[in-house]
Amino acid sequence: MGRNNQLATTYDLFIIGEQLRCQMASVGLIKDNRHHLRKHRQCFVAKDAIDWILKMHHVDSRSEAVEAMTILQEFNVIHHVTDDQEFKDKNLLFRFTKDDETYKTDRELQTFYRALDIYDKIKQKGRDVLRDVYFKGNLHSNVFYGEDLVDFLLEWEDTLDRDDVVEELQDLLDRNVIKQSSKIQDYLSHTQNIRIYQLYSDKVGFGMTIRGYSPCYIHHLEPLGPAAKAGLKVGQAVISVNGQSVYKMDHKRVGLMIAQSDNGRTSLHIGVSLHNRRN
Repeated sequence: MGRNNQLATTYDLFIIGEQLRCQMASVGLIKDNRHHLRKHRQCFVAKDAIDWILKMHHVDSRSEAVEAMTILQEFNVIHHVTDDQEFKDKNLLFRFTKDDETYKTDRELQTFYRALDIYDKIKQKGRDVLRDVYFKGNLHSNVFYGEDLVDFLLEWEDTLDRDDVVEELQDLLDRNVIKQSSKIQDYLSHTQNIRIYQLYSDKVGFGMTIRGYSPCYIHHLEPLGPAAKAGLKVGQAVISVNGQSVYKMDHKRVGLMIAQSDNGRTSLHIGVSLHNRRN
């Protein structure tokens, strides 16, 4: 099994575990319990959990329920409150690692819950980040542009800088937590491989035409024009104009911004990707 498939299976288990935790909490199974005069916070009784799992028809037998919970224990989703018991159909106290934050000792669980935290923030505060997008004739529902998510996280988590956010999202993408649906990989690549060119207009402009959208790209260069002389190449994606992101704009809007720069400005600052050129 390849690494991506292994990660997908692992995160599927994490999702099942988190759904189970939320459901059990909603019916009062997760609570403070006492054992031998000691109070254990936010835990559940193994036997009671098995009773509930059967009642909800999640499995067909008690042995299947024990097997499922044992797998969650092996993947550090749950643990015994004193870490000295394997999961059994008995009056033993177990706890979800999310409830005592011991999940932070597990790299994959930490990644999973970080992604879940980002998703919750988007749902609560950034509803315009998720959207339906048509791309090459196909509808992609509940997707996001990498640029939107980066900007959103920078707004709501001011302890991070842009490079940190991009690196973190790239890690989530590598670990198959984020699925590449349309343009996120393009954006993550572009943000790390942009060069800013300063162009000075001649009598007829900057000597280039652009086409396309999200991002648009350099379609033609006048051989002796300012853009060609500065080192721009046909096919490079246009990422910014005078410091403003144009990654999601079409060529008409970007062309208007460039034309406005040519009217009364002595120079144009244009950011282009140094790779992933269009053919």
